[in-house]
Amino acid sequence: MRAPRRPRRALGAFTTLAAALIAFTLAAPSDRAMIVPLVGALVPGSYESVAGAPPPEMARAVTAVLAATLGVAPPPYLTLRVYGSRAALERGLVHDGGLSPLAASELSTSAIGVALPRTVMLLDDGVDGDRVRLLAHETMHVLQLELAGTGRPAQWLMEGSAEWAAFTVLERLGGAGVDERRRRAREVTRTYLAADAAFSPAGVQRPADFRRWQRAVGDLVAYQVAYTLANELADRAGARAFVVYFRALGEGTNHAAAFERAFALTPDAFIAAVRASLAGAASRAVIEPG
Repeated sequence: MRAPRRPRRALGAFTTLAAALIAFTLAAPSDRAMIVPLVGALVPGSYESVAGAPPPEMARAVTAVLAATLGVAPPPYLTLRVYGSRAALERGLVHDGGLSPLAASELSTSAIGVALPRTVMLLDDGVDGDRVRLLAHETMHVLQLELAGTGRPAQWLMEGSAEWAAFTVLERLGGAGVDERRRRAREVTRTYLAADAAFSPAGVQRPADFRRWQRAVGDLVAYQVAYTLANELADRAGARAFVVYFRALGEGTNHAAAFERAFALTPDAFIAAVRASLAGAASRAVIEPG
């Protein structure tokens, strides 16, 4: 079953804008370029119906879940660009995204999704993958950018909360295996933090530092650690604390002050609490097997 269509009247004043933007984006080298209006009510269907929907309907459903969870209004539209190969994505990052050829070449070697203000760029090269999860991750980045403006969020928190958003969307839509994915991510994080006593989120705060760490430990470990830290924040302070954090940055607050305002503890106190929590959980697992 297809995801339900948003009523035609909900497009309202954005119809003319969307038409103009479509005319512009179709001139770009994307294999597919779509302007997706995000205004108006939408009741997402099941995971299966959303996963089987065309990209614009999938984007509207995913955005509706995230906006409701976070308690924010979505941007009026999303530009969705789809590329059929890594070479096409690399060209698009330069032509559509404004990246330098060097940055585009580096990013396109591993990325399957890239977010820019009100824009999501996706690789669709025929390889099987969970497009709902990917789109949720990148759409969360769009919302982060919308809230933070010119502020400078911590990269680990951007990536971690985007992974949290992906799992949350899957869970809200009834996708399978979310609890097991969370358990595995938590175990990877526990093992990693136990092995690296010197790790601190402050060391992966800047984008370049996060990328170096990602290359050193691998994509899986980096994103599962970042996700687990973000999930701990959501469990402690609630999902809307992410909004408080990113919005504070948009108001000119620095990372440390925004973090403490949103999550009610300092970054150093937070990582210490996470280490203690994960170590305690491991001890209880040894004492109480099964």
